[in-house]
Amino acid sequence: MEGTCGQSAGPSVWTRKLFSMVGSCTARVRLPAAPRLTVFVIWSLISMGSWGQCSFTKAKVSPELPSGVPDSVPREAEMCSFVGLAGVCSIPALRLCPFFLEGQDVTNPTQSSGQAKAPVVRTADKAGGKPVIVGQGDLRFEWIDNWAKLPAGMSFGDTHSVQEAADGRIFIHHNGHDSTAVFDPKDGRFIEAWGGDTFRGTAHGMDLRSENGHEFLYLAPTGKNKTFKTTLQGDMVMELGYPAQARNSAGQPCYPDAKPYSPTYTAFGSGGDFYITDGYGLGYICRYDIHGKLLATFGGNGDGPDQESCPHGIFCDTRTPDHPMIVVADRAHHRLQYFTLDGKLDHLVTNARPQQDNDGTGKFRLPCQFSPYRDLLAVPDLLGRVTILDKNNNVAVHLGDNPNVKQRANHGVPQSELVPGHFCCPHGSTWDRHGNLYIVEWLPYGRVTKLRRV
Repeated sequence: MEGTCGQSAGPSVWTRKLFSMVGSCTARVRLPAAPRLTVFVIWSLISMGSWGQCSFTKAKVSPELPSGVPDSVPREAEMCSFVGLAGVCSIPALRLCPFFLEGQDVTNPTQSSGQAKAPVVRTADKAGGKPVIVGQGDLRFEWIDNWAKLPAGMSFGDTHSVQEAADGRIFIHHNGHDSTAVFDPKDGRFIEAWGGDTFRGTAHGMDLRSENGHEFLYLAPTGKNKTFKTTLQGDMVMELGYPAQARNSAGQPCYPDAKPYSPTYTAFGSGGDFYITDGYGLGYICRYDIHGKLLATFGGNGDGPDQESCPHGIFCDTRTPDHPMIVVADRAHHRLQYFTLDGKLDHLVTNARPQQDNDGTGKFRLPCQFSPYRDLLAVPDLLGRVTILDKNNNVAVHLGDNPNVKQRANHGVPQSELVPGHFCCPHGSTWDRHGNLYIVEWLPYGRVTKLRRV
C-alpha cells in the first residue's frame, strides 16, 4: 500500500546526522509500550515535516502461519518507512516500527459461525528467544520442543505412546532399546528406563489403568502377535496371545493362526473389561474381562459403517458419564466410530464432505489415538497436526498444523528440518493433571513435545 504526503525540500546534512544519531539510540533502548508509541508518533511527525513524503511498506511480523488460515487473518503488519525525495536519505522510523511492535500479537483470527478459529502459531524470535505459542482462546499452549531429556549414550526409536502416572511421572514408549522411559514432569529429567530389547522394533501402543489401587501398563507391540500387561516397573503380569476363539458375525473363526494378528492399542471399559484393536491386522476389536477371558468380537476390515480400515486407536469415551461408549480411530476411513460397550455401532463422526477425506481440509486426516481431559478430547493426526474436540466432537482447535505438506506423515524428515510449532507425524498423546499436553511423533529419532497451557 502506497501513500504520499505534501512535497518539501529534503533535510540538511546536519539534520540527517541528527536523525541518524537519535534513531540509532532509540532503536537500542527498551521502553514501555506507551512511551514507545509516543516516541514513534513524534518521530514520524518530525520525519514527515522534514522529508515531506512518506511511503508505507509491509513487513512480515508473524510469517509462520499454518495452512488454511482465512483471508481475514492479518498476515502482515503495516510498517512505515519515510523516504526522502531523491531516495538518498531515510530516517530510522523503519527501525522504530519493529521496536514498537515487539511483543505485540498482530495475528488475531476471527471466528466464523460454526467453525473453529484458525490457530495462531507464533514462532520463536531468533534474537529475543520468544516462546512459540500455538492455539487460540482458552486453548493456547507454549511449545516446548525436545522436552524429554535423555542421558548421554541413550536414544529414542520411533516414539509411539505417552502416559501420565498417578504420581505425575511421564512414561514414553518407543521402539528402541529400553523401550519404556520415565521422566520427571517438572523439567523432563530422565528417571529410568526398562525393557531391554524385548520390544525393540515393535513397541507401539501403551495404555495405563489403575486397578484396585495399583497401576498397570497394557502394551500392544506390532509384530509379536500378542499383548502384554506389566507393572510400572516393567514386571510382566499377563501375556495375551491372539484371540483364537474369536468369531465373526457369520460365526466363522476370525483368525486362522497368530500371523495376521497385529494389535495397536487398548481401551478400558467398565468392571475391569478391556478392548484391544487389531489395527495393523484383520481389523477386529476384541473385548476381554480383567483376567483376559475373551467376551466378544466385533468390527473387522471392510468399508461398511461398522467395519474398519486400520482401526488404529481405541478409547472408552466417558465424557457423557451415563452413556459411555467405545470410540475407534478408523484411520484410513478418516473417521471415528462410536460403539456401545457390547459392540453395536451407534454413530459415526466424519468429515463434512467426502472430498475432505483426501484434501486434508476436514475434521480428520489420519486420526491415530485419543486422550481425554475434562470435556476435551485430543486426537493426534498422523498428517501433521493434533486436533482437540469439544464434548460434542466439534473441532475446538487444530494444533501445530504443518503447512509443509511434504513433511506430513513423513517418517523420513531429517531432524535438522523440524520446526517448533509444526508437527510432522503426531502418533500418541496424553494430558497431565494441569491441562498440559504431551505429544510423541512417529519419527526414527523420536520427538517429544510438551504443550504447556498458557
